[in-house]
This record gives sequence, structure tokens and C-alpha cells, in this order.
Amino acid sequence: MTQFVLTANHLVEGHVVFLNENGIWVSDVNRAVLAETAEQKAEFGQKSEAARSATQVVEPYLVEVTIEKGAVRPIKNRERMRTLGPTVREDLGYQGGNWKTDAAAPIPEHDHVHV
Repeated sequence: MTQFVLTANHLVEGHVVFLNENGIWVSDVNRAVLAETAEQKAEFGQKSEAARSATQVVEPYLVEVTIEKGAVRPIKNRERMRTLGPTVREDLGYQGGNWKTDAAAPIPEHDHVHV
């Protein structure tokens, strides 16, 4: 079954974010809520429009994902790269440890965006 997550860029920080089940934009794709049905995808569309209208995020859109070994993995390479951060320097972005993406280290409170 095809699954999707809603992604965007945080308006202030520019970081890649994903909508979680509480309507909060988080940096870890594994914390994103999954949409499987047409109704869930339509609900994502409504939430993305609300977030865009509130100028919280930029360019929200659905990303097709699969679950591999218990982890959410975007199907397209472009989206996989967005979950990792910059590719030109490994000391930056998520892979450099400069921005925590695990549940124990959420985006700082001022960066949470409620939908």
C-alpha cells in the first residue's frame, strides 16, 4: 500500500519539516504521520493550506514513502536527500549532528508549528 507524509520547509529556519500526528512540524521523517487513504491525503491538503495561510511553512507537499526495517524512507532520491541535509559538507545538516532528529531531541519549542 502506498503511504505518504506531508513535508515542507520551515518558514523562519528553512529546515525540512514533516507534519506529525499532533499537527506539529518536526524535523524527523520517522515522527511524521502517515497517510494511506484518499481521505487522509485530503486532510493533509487542508492542513497544508492552513499552515501556508498562517505563514508557518513554505511549499508543503506529499511525499511517497515506504517502511524499511521499521523506518520511514522516502521513495524518491530527492526526498531522501532532504531528510539528510546538505550534501556538499557532511559536517552540516542532520548528518553532522547540528540538528537533532530523534524523538528525544525535538525541534526547539519556538520552532514547533501547530496546524
